[in-house]
Amino acid sequence: MIQQPLDEFYQFKREKMEEDRFRITMSATDLMRNSFGAIHGGVISTLIDSAMCNAAAGADELGKQLAVTVEMKINFLRPAFGNEYTADALVVSRGNRLIYTECKVVDENGELVATASGTYYRRKK
Repeated sequence: MIQQPLDEFYQFKREKMEEDRFRITMSATDLMRNSFGAIHGGVISTLIDSAMCNAAAGADELGKQLAVTVEMKINFLRPAFGNEYTADALVVSRGNRLIYTECKVVDENGELVATASGTYYRRKK
């Protein structure tokens, strides 16, 4: 798994589900909320990016990521007023260097909050 300070700051609970699939759960705090009271879109974006990057290539033995984000598209489907969010990411297509992923984010009630797709570049070791 990728080891980075931002994931620790958000206290992500990370879980490799199977090959090409990764899940991260996050408990919301007041610091994550915008002035509207919902979780800030940037926080949801970070949750998604971390899940998709781990699904795409994971990390080396030192916890350094093996891929970087090339592009990411996020659809925010409803305001995130809940207290816990789960991002479930999977690899859809894997090329020699480019990896295409998709992700869904649900709240603690199973309500779909966001969907995303992203392309990752697998770096040379």
